[in-house]
Amino acid sequence: MSSISQFLLQKADALTSGDIEALATGFDTPTSFYIGENLIYIPDRGRLQDILGQFRANLVAQGYAGTEFVDVSEKIIGPDSVQVTVDWIDYGPDRRVLEKRRTCFYCTRRGEGDWTVKLVNMHDAPAPALLAGLVLH
Repeated sequence: MSSISQFLLQKADALTSGDIEALATGFDTPTSFYIGENLIYIPDRGRLQDILGQFRANLVAQGYAGTEFVDVSEKIIGPDSVQVTVDWIDYGPDRRVLEKRRTCFYCTRRGEGDWTVKLVNMHDAPAPALLAGLVLH
């Protein structure tokens, strides 16, 4: 498995454990999350952590137990840029699928070799309950 795929799988683990700091690490700000036909603009790291925390709280309110990224594929889009596409699956304690959405992460490699997420595109928008409290444009 490539380092970029491992980097993103760590994000799924951080979401599962509720470690918002680890989840936010590696995101470049300002950034945007495209969610279906909507957009969340994220101007800075503090707002990023707030948004990720609210999204996780919304998941927990729906009976959330964990997240997995499956069917991971990578496409090189530049010398230090990769599009990673995953099926993002959120599930409940009985492994029942709560949500599944096709998501692309657009990432670049920094000079020291670390990856950073530049943009997220959720092709399939989550259920409205998962977006409660988030400012969509």
